[in-house]
Amino acid sequence: MQDKNIRYVQIKAGNLKNYKIVEEDLKPLSENKIRIQVKAVGLNFADIFACLGLYSATPKGSFSPGLEFSGIITELGKNVKSNFQIGDEVIGTTRFGALSNYVDVSSSYLYPKPKEWSFEEAASFFVQSLTAWYGLVELGRLNENSYVLLQSAAGGVGLHALQILHHFNAKYCAIVGSPKKIEILKSYGVDQNDVLIRNNRVKIFFKDLQNHLKQHKKRGFDIVFDAVSGKFFKPQFQLLNRGGIYVIYGAADLMSNSNKPNYLWLAYKYLTFYRVLPLNLIDRNYGIFGFNLIWLYDKTELFQRMIREMQKINWKKPHIAKIFDFKDSYDALKFLQSGESTGKVVIKF
Repeated sequence: MQDKNIRYVQIKAGNLKNYKIVEEDLKPLSENKIRIQVKAVGLNFADIFACLGLYSATPKGSFSPGLEFSGIITELGKNVKSNFQIGDEVIGTTRFGALSNYVDVSSSYLYPKPKEWSFEEAASFFVQSLTAWYGLVELGRLNENSYVLLQSAAGGVGLHALQILHHFNAKYCAIVGSPKKIEILKSYGVDQNDVLIRNNRVKIFFKDLQNHLKQHKKRGFDIVFDAVSGKFFKPQFQLLNRGGIYVIYGAADLMSNSNKPNYLWLAYKYLTFYRVLPLNLIDRNYGIFGFNLIWLYDKTELFQRMIREMQKINWKKPHIAKIFDFKDSYDALKFLQSGESTGKVVIKF
């Protein structure tokens, strides 16, 4: 068995270029862990925010990005009690550290890889499907009568969210950032009349949302599922129905294409962000939830229950935007940061 581990290491958060690729001896396996030879890693915006130091969940000191992976089991800790065997193909999640060719995790965060999925497809599933399910079903109380505003509908989370919406027979308005992303939505069964191109001028975007609601004979949205936030928060919040729920799981509007944060620009964004008074929530029966799936990582019973419930859906193979080799991990992060991708950005070993 190979006794070296090769990792992509962010030396210090704050600059995407502050990284190195290291080769080190494998440490002895913990008696309660399972060792996986990683074949593919799915990237998430959380990885970029963590590398930039803009994430409260960023590990202290140096760390390896990567929250989800697929691979092959090479070793079992002596106290591990599970049905897994050496040689099994699995998919799993970890609280960073997946961007390594070996990763050690608890059996609670491992699941058999679907045989019909490639390693790259398998590494594209868990974080984004769990994000979509938790936000829409657990927090949003999604049902067949819900009318949902879905931001970033062509992104990885968005494409999983669409399948959940179809499973619940819920109606929606799918928001995308450019017309070229409409084709991928059509392949997921989305009617073009249910798609809206996001205009970067907020007043125009607000009018577009109002016209969309009028055309569909809707008064407002029951759920807003938002990965963009920023200047787009206010127009979407203002169009919630009474009793509506606003779910925020990302802030892509704060993402730039630079290698390090522009703190003056971020300060301006923060100071000009639309504030909501708690008393106004009472008056309108609004609910606002913000969540970060990483902070739920220790809630294994919740994860396992959600995964059981998610098995009711006949999931499509995850859509992959682009696959990068491990040596090109920096380029993969930059490609995801650009916001041009539809679906998942994957790194393979």
